[in-house]
Amino acid sequence: MITGMLHTHILMAILTIAVFVLQGVLAVAQPRLLRHKAMRIAPHVIYTLLLVSAIALLVLYGWNPLEFGWVLMKIALLVVFIVLGIIAFKPKFAQPVRVVAWVGALLALLWAYWSAVNKTVVPFL
Repeated sequence: MITGMLHTHILMAILTIAVFVLQGVLAVAQPRLLRHKAMRIAPHVIYTLLLVSAIALLVLYGWNPLEFGWVLMKIALLVVFIVLGIIAFKPKFAQPVRVVAWVGALLALLWAYWSAVNKTVVPFL
């Protein structure tokens, strides 16, 4: 059961990165496609499954996020990703701000993925 949940979480993490990159590319190249029903629903489903699988793994492993720095870091980076992701796709913000927010959100996602793979907080140490 744990292995299946872990594989689900990894798949959702990869899909999260892929969908977020796709959203960023579409925002620049074909903004109207972001309004397509699939592009409005799929990211939310993937992000929800990522969170549910993460919580399930914490419960199944019996981990307290406060005891594992890399888990706490992933949670903090998730909050950063959410905030920057909102800024990146809100038309009320200027284009340069949105691009910087999108890059920052993507870097937060990649850092979270790296932290999970390496079980450490700080990259390259």
